Amino acid sequence: MEDLGTQLRDLHAPDPVSWWPPAPGWWLVAAVVLTLLALALPYLGRGWRRRRLRRAIRAELEALHRARSDEDVIHYLLAANQLLRRVALSLASRDGVAALHGTAWVDRLDALGAVPLPAAVRQALAEDCYRGRTDVTITSVHAALRRWVAGLHLPPRAGGAA
Repeated sequence: MEDLGTQLRDLHAPDPVSWWPPAPGWWLVAAVVLTLLALALPYLGRGWRRRRLRRAIRAELEALHRARSDEDVIHYLLAANQLLRRVALSLASRDGVAALHGTAWVDRLDALGAVPLPAAVRQALAEDCYRGRTDVTITSVHAALRRWVAGLHLPPRAGGAA
């Protein structure tokens, strides 16, 4: 009879586990992540376009403010009115904005923004800038317009910069 110890063989480690191909669970995780990413990209893009448009409007408003002195309120109001008209035309239908003037025009601006314009600024934008005299200051009008731009209702497909 043979010795049992001679019949034993050396232990061999199994082959290392390969990283490719991944297990079926990892394929499922990858599919879920890619699907969620594909669904989220349009929403992220809309937010980016809205922020870009709001920044462009704010930058142009700041440029108007820097270009005017406190004695030049009427010219600031006229230039701000032009900017607001361009913004409103890009956000709303042309027929609903182009012919508006006076109180109807300022009411339309209030409808586009989440923050209503103060009464003195409404008066200045609607009538005073065309009369050539006003009681408001550039600083107060500028602060009100900044708040209005910050609360501006921008549609999902907001157009280019104003």
